Amino acid sequence: AREELSKKINEIEEEIENIKTKKRGVEKELEDWKQNEEGVRGKIRELEKDIHGNSERMKEIKNVLDDLQKDGLSFEGRGKKLNEISLELDKKERALEGYKDEVEEIEEKPIRDLKECESRVERLQEDIHKLENGIAEANGRLNAILANLKDTNKIEEELEFLRDREQRLETEAYAVELLSDLMHFYRSEAIRNLTEPVQKMVTEDLKRVVGTKYAVKFDEGVKPVSVGVSKYKTEALIDDLSFGTEEQIWYLFRLALGRLLSSEERQLVVLDDPLANTDPSRLHRALQILEEAAKKLQIIVVTCDVDKYNWLPTANFVPLES
Repeated sequence: AREELSKKINEIEEEIENIKTKKRGVEKELEDWKQNEEGVRGKIRELEKDIHGNSERMKEIKNVLDDLQKDGLSFEGRGKKLNEISLELDKKERALEGYKDEVEEIEEKPIRDLKECESRVERLQEDIHKLENGIAEANGRLNAILANLKDTNKIEEELEFLRDREQRLETEAYAVELLSDLMHFYRSEAIRNLTEPVQKMVTEDLKRVVGTKYAVKFDEGVKPVSVGVSKYKTEALIDDLSFGTEEQIWYLFRLALGRLLSSEERQLVVLDDPLANTDPSRLHRALQILEEAAKKLQIIVVTCDVDKYNWLPTANFVPLES
C-alpha cells in the first residue's frame, strides 16, 4: 500500500510539475500577447495619427483647390496658363544665364587686357633692346668709317692697286682663253691629220683582207666605230660585225697607227693573238700586211697558235717558258 501511495505521490508531483511548466508557458505567452497588444495599439495610434494628418492635408488641398477654382478658369485654361508661366520662367532663366556670362566677361576682360598689355610691353622692351643693339652696331660702323676717312690716301692707293690687279687678271684671262682656243684648234688639226691617213690605210688594208670595199669611220678620239659598205650603201657599227671582221679591223688599225708614228723613227707594236678568229681564207692576206708592216715596225706577236705564222720567212719564233 505504501509503494502504491509513493507511486501515486510521485505521479501527482510530476503532474504538478507539468502543470507549473505549462503555467510558465501560458504566462510567457500571455506576456508576449500583452507586448503584441501594445505594439498593435501603437500601430493603431500611428495609423490614427496618419489618418488625422491625411485629413488635415485633404482639408488644406481642398482649400487650395477651392482658392484655385475661384480664378474662374477651366482645367485646360489652367494648363495653358501653367505652360505660359513655364515658358516665361525658362526665358527668365536664359536671361539670367546671359547676365551671368556678361558679368563673367566683364570680370575677366580687364584681366585679359592686362595680360595682353604686359605681353605688348615685353615685346616693346625686346624691340627697344634690339634697336639699342642696332644703334650700337651702327655707331661702331660709323666710327670705323670715320677712322678710315682719316686715311683717304691709303684707301685710294689700295683702290688703284685693285684696279691694276683687275686689269692684269682680265688680260691673263683673255690670254688663257686664246691659248685654250689655240690648243683646241691644234688638237682638232692633229686629230684630223692623224685620222685621215690612218682611216685611208685601214680602209685599203681591210679591202685587201676581206675583198669587199669597206669605208671605216672614226670618232673624235681616232677610234674606229663603224664601217660603211659602198656597194650596198649601208653602215654598221663595229660591235655588230662578226668577231673575225671586228678583230681584223682592230688589227689593221693598230698596224696603221704604228706605221704612221714610225715615219721618223721605228716603233714597237705588241699584238696579243690578233688573228685568233680569222678564217684561213683571210689569214694569208692579213699576214702579208703584217710582213709589209714589219719593214717599218718592230712587231711582237704573242700567240698560242704558232702554226698560223710559220710561213712568214723573216719571223723569229721565241718560245715562252712555262
